[in-house]
Amino acid sequence: MERLLNKSDERSRKIESMILQRLAEKTQTTIAIELGVSESKISRLKNDDIPMIAKLITCLGLKVVPDDSLEVSQAELKSIKTLAKKYLEIDEMI
Repeated sequence: MERLLNKSDERSRKIESMILQRLAEKTQTTIAIELGVSESKISRLKNDDIPMIAKLITCLGLKVVPDDSLEVSQAELKSIKTLAKKYLEIDEMI
């Protein structure tokens, strides 16, 4: 059980880190305008709520990924690996 909590805590910290990195890439003013809130609201959110939001995302079994990421299921990944292995073996025979 402790191992699961540690893994969950690690995922939460990674999510929190990713959110904070993205917040650092944009100004609080820009984010506030896009969300229609004050800059101080963004500051409070950043300082007080991000760790809990990251834990919530983890508890819900969700992931935070960049927009340009491609999601592939475990079954699809297994199929891709199987096909790649098959065709790489054929290529070696030629």
